[in-house]
Amino acid sequence: MRNMTQDQRKGAEADRYGRGCAASLAEKIGARKSGNGNQYRYENEQVVIKCARGRNRETGVSLHMMETLAAIFGAFEHPGARYRILRPSAKQFRDNMRIRSGGRPAGKEGLVKRSVFEREGIEVAVVRMQT
Repeated sequence: MRNMTQDQRKGAEADRYGRGCAASLAEKIGARKSGNGNQYRYENEQVVIKCARGRNRETGVSLHMMETLAAIFGAFEHPGARYRILRPSAKQFRDNMRIRSGGRPAGKEGLVKRSVFEREGIEVAVVRMQT
């Protein structure tokens, strides 16, 4: 039971980090909140901003959310509190994802490696965050 509590705590911490980071980055690049979770309007497109700390090598989006998105913004942390935001299209994301199902409230999730964002994504911005 102890491991489950630790997993839930870590998951909640990661969720808070991701939502806060996405909101800060959205403000810096001029995206407006639109929809649930980390969904925003950016240059007339519906996108989601997924933040990943330095060691994280992949990011995920619920399959349900994917239906409404034009693109997925992967915001990857670099030294010096910088985030490089890369934008593969929703199609590129789907073409490269692996499915993870589990006990998540949103259901199944598509996961894509950071290397896919780096190879196929267009750079949206590099943003320095306050520490």
